[in-house]
Amino acid sequence: MSRNCFYIIISLIVLNSSLSAREAASHPHVFIVNRYCLVFDDNGLAGIRVNWQFDEYFSAIISADYDADNNGKIDPSENQKIKEEAFDNLKDYGYFTFIKIDNTAFEVRFVRDFSASLDKNILTYEFFIPCHVTAFSSFKEIRVAAYDPSYYTAVYFADKIPL
Repeated sequence: MSRNCFYIIISLIVLNSSLSAREAASHPHVFIVNRYCLVFDDNGLAGIRVNWQFDEYFSAIISADYDADNNGKIDPSENQKIKEEAFDNLKDYGYFTFIKIDNTAFEVRFVRDFSASLDKNILTYEFFIPCHVTAFSSFKEIRVAAYDPSYYTAVYFADKIPL
């Protein structure tokens, strides 16, 4: 076997193993049950209130890291720390919410009214996505999808009352 052929084979093995490692790393690590509440005002759609209920493992991690007084509740100072350290980075992923209004993408750049809570050791995030759509006499099509483009988080719509 020539030296060049040997290097090609080794390179292919290294490339294949690095690709396999990336594929293995792209399975979900966090699971979210998602609910949306459409909020209307006098002008039309004001935005979407989002409720995420996390799996017990992620809930346990956040609780261990942020429930400083171990009281099983998220206090205001703990809530602020969770927002800053475990939520705000989701801006880079559109908060896992993708909206199209009449087939035009609406980029979710910010949210407001974030709160985290624990109930029976299950973590819930709630927040509001401002998305103003003025009501007209004609219909507007609004599509909302929930997913993590990195595939590290699996986002499912709730079986009961998803919207």
